[in-house]
Amino acid sequence: MAKEVEETVYLNTPNDDVSSLIDRIDSPRNVRIIDLIDERIPMNIGAANKTMIADAPPHNTDALLQRLIPEGTISIYI
Repeated sequence: MAKEVEETVYLNTPNDDVSSLIDRIDSPRNVRIIDLIDERIPMNIGAANKTMIADAPPHNTDALLQRLIPEGTISIYI
């Protein structure tokens, strides 16, 4: 996939309120963002994390979203 789209491809795994970047294939382009392997990213930030939240059953995500986005607040990340 990385060769086809010429973009960096990440493999993340969820772990409670964060996901961990476990592997990455870098883009061949000159401009790129590089995250570190084992970097922990809050689940409400980033396309990969939002995809995991969207695909998870509601009983797994309701409490997670309440912890990440306290009631009465608006998040620019979601």
